[in-house]
Amino acid sequence: MKKYVILSSVLALAACGGGSSGGGAVDPIVTPTNAAAFERAAASNKEVTGMVSRIQKGDSYAAIGGAARAATGMHSDGAYYLDNVLFQSADKEFGDPRDDFSFHFKTDENGKIIGMYVTDDATKEDGSVDELMNRVGDENKFDFDDAYGKLNLLGAQLGMKYSDFGFLEMYDADDPDHAMFIMPIAGGYEAKNVTPNKDDFGNDVVFNGTAVGSVGEASTAVEGDRLTLSDTAATLTFRKDSGDQVLSAKFDNWYDVTATQYHDGDAQIKFANGDHIKDDKFRFQSDGATVNAFDTGKVANNSAQHLLSVGFEYYGDSAKDPREATGLVFYSQENGPTDNDSVDFFMGFGGARK
Repeated sequence: MKKYVILSSVLALAACGGGSSGGGAVDPIVTPTNAAAFERAAASNKEVTGMVSRIQKGDSYAAIGGAARAATGMHSDGAYYLDNVLFQSADKEFGDPRDDFSFHFKTDENGKIIGMYVTDDATKEDGSVDELMNRVGDENKFDFDDAYGKLNLLGAQLGMKYSDFGFLEMYDADDPDHAMFIMPIAGGYEAKNVTPNKDDFGNDVVFNGTAVGSVGEASTAVEGDRLTLSDTAATLTFRKDSGDQVLSAKFDNWYDVTATQYHDGDAQIKFANGDHIKDDKFRFQSDGATVNAFDTGKVANNSAQHLLSVGFEYYGDSAKDPREATGLVFYSQENGPTDNDSVDFFMGFGGARK
């Protein structure tokens, strides 16, 4: 059973019974009563994410029409708070639409995170909210019916302030020691989300950071029989000559991985140097091969079916000067014609320019 099936099932059960629906809810306008109240909210938020709790866009609130303010998430003090942050679990353009979940923080009037909205984009094309996971006090814990989630975010370690990345970990309330599943997520302030143009750079733009992920048979995702991956020296390169984006990560217990999103919309992934993989159940049939996004859904020469998703986002004050980047990669391969199971690889990335 895949992660998106599990979370979809939890959402469906909550919608039918005990969940907290967020559809149609109106969040309060964030206008801190005083500086001390905001500082307390910001300190509480640090338990969840290293992103700053408030940013100033520079535009006057009065100068922007009401519809535009609602669309951008600007509050009445002319600032943006963490309710402006969007996290995603997979890139919508390339990924299997069943794996598209997005997440928004819910904040109170002082900017404190008090919950997290979960949207299944496969069934909510209008952008409406599925469910609200309420935060437990000042903890990094979000209740969800008979389960709860934790955010294991890593951006603070890299000095990232507009974006973040890591894992959403879901637990059964009766078994807090073992995660039901772990889903890589990445995102940041929509008000700081920029789109670089290759013509604006004289050199390649390199983001140094960390890549984290996991790999394992899809049917064992719940039991946690997955190999955990981490590379604290991963890089994302935005190439000035082509606009291609290349993420490189070397996992000392798995493959070296190169994931590319081309400027024309295609994507590709390469696996190399898998000699130190100790258990063959974590190895792909296309060992050392190159897989293109246009292979998705097709049967390759080795009789393995592929599914690939690659996506990157950039954050900063200007598209000409992006300072942070996040990425999400998903790749799945069937084991072969005699085995209906598949091996899934999830990876999240976060990085900053030096």
